[in-house]
Amino acid sequence: MGRKLLIGDKAVIEATGLAADVDSEPTVCENVDLITYDIIWASGVTPDFTVTPQWSHDNVTWRDLDFGATIQINTVSGGHKIDIEPNFKYVRMSLTRNAGSANITCIVKGTTKGA
Repeated sequence: MGRKLLIGDKAVIEATGLAADVDSEPTVCENVDLITYDIIWASGVTPDFTVTPQWSHDNVTWRDLDFGATIQINTVSGGHKIDIEPNFKYVRMSLTRNAGSANITCIVKGTTKGA
């Protein structure tokens, strides 16, 4: 059984010189079996950000998803992929700035199992 693309490579964060906390645009997860976030960053100096995936049923009250480990952006450049099998209506990425700044892009795509 293959997967059918429902959300195709949508940028939910496009930040140049990000030096503050930021939340991504929420992604609607209805009828989606798998959400994948690709976070890519580059900086002239080492930034320090914490990435927290969050979920919501109403797009108002947000709760952190616990992956058992903190996701850090603390190298000059890099990327991180986050796969989520949602059982909620909305998901977003919350980036907390601890120090420094970076150019950060977060791309989301969503798939469902094909028939």
